[in-house]
Amino acid sequence: MSYKLLQNLLFTYLLLMSHGSIGQLNDSLLAYKYFRLFQEYEYQDTSLARSYADSGLYFARRAQKNELLGRAHQFKGWNFQDRSKFREANQAFHKSLSYFQKAKDKQGIADAYGNLGNSYFDLEKYQESLNYHLLSLKGNEKIIAGKPNKDALRAAREGRTYGLHNIGEIYSEIGMYDMALEHEYQSLKNEIKAKNKIGMAISYHSLAVLYKTIERIDSSIYYFEKAIEIYQVERFPYDYASTLQEYALLENSGLSEEKRKEMIEESLQIRKKLGDVNGEMEVLLGFCTWQFDKLSVDTLSQILEYVYDAIIEHDLETLSEDYFKLYSKYNARIGKFESAFFALEN
Repeated sequence: MSYKLLQNLLFTYLLLMSHGSIGQLNDSLLAYKYFRLFQEYEYQDTSLARSYADSGLYFARRAQKNELLGRAHQFKGWNFQDRSKFREANQAFHKSLSYFQKAKDKQGIADAYGNLGNSYFDLEKYQESLNYHLLSLKGNEKIIAGKPNKDALRAAREGRTYGLHNIGEIYSEIGMYDMALEHEYQSLKNEIKAKNKIGMAISYHSLAVLYKTIERIDSSIYYFEKAIEIYQVERFPYDYASTLQEYALLENSGLSEEKRKEMIEESLQIRKKLGDVNGEMEVLLGFCTWQFDKLSVDTLSQILEYVYDAIIEHDLETLSEDYFKLYSKYNARIGKFESAFFALEN
């Protein structure tokens, strides 16, 4: 029996068991059960996580509670993001916001704004991304100012730190590096105060990339190492893979070529295990750019064909520019200059 078939049978069995126990367990509890399962498996098994997200939405609809429906569409959006389906994720997050607004759930609304900010960033719509992240930041600040209970305060503080981090990423993307650094250090300060290890690692990674961009290599190395130190203890594979990739491709890092290849391979394997097609293609394009003169023509051709097929199949428009730059360089190497020029036009 194939693994995929076994997963489908398990999912069907869980649904049947749930239907059989509706009299004992209400739909709200079942929805929360599948939400927890989704969060447990999101970065371990994308297919199984998708099944749990679907189950959570099913029972949220049966419960007919707006807050539950807001969370259900949030998890659906996250799963779409994990599978590089950015337009579908954006639609799910808009639905999530609508339900949280109906429920008048302040934290849910702030979270939805943040998710939409990330979604528009994925779609390279940076002004929309900034607008939503500012709304999220404002919403979390209002919750904090209202002196909520301990759990609500923790959630709002966490939302605030992530908002600052995400705004920093936007400023970095549009070349406003001083503003990016300012927001990243604000985020890091709050994460250290809250003892949020994963948040700290995310900010360390972002600071490392920022310093890499402005060619302050010593600072970049320092923050890459601090991020990796945390990720090797805390389980957060998606960002760990990204950190490994970025650090491996850092020139003048002092790392041996063998160590850099080892880090690229580990990053690639994590992406594959997660089902993160977009991330996998990013790793391959980065590796080919780095090793362009050392890879054989046949190897380059095979990897470029594989990446192009993935871009078309999964609608990975954000990778098209990097792909065509590399494809143009490849065609120039083999003497097909018209094809190289055509690729640059694309």
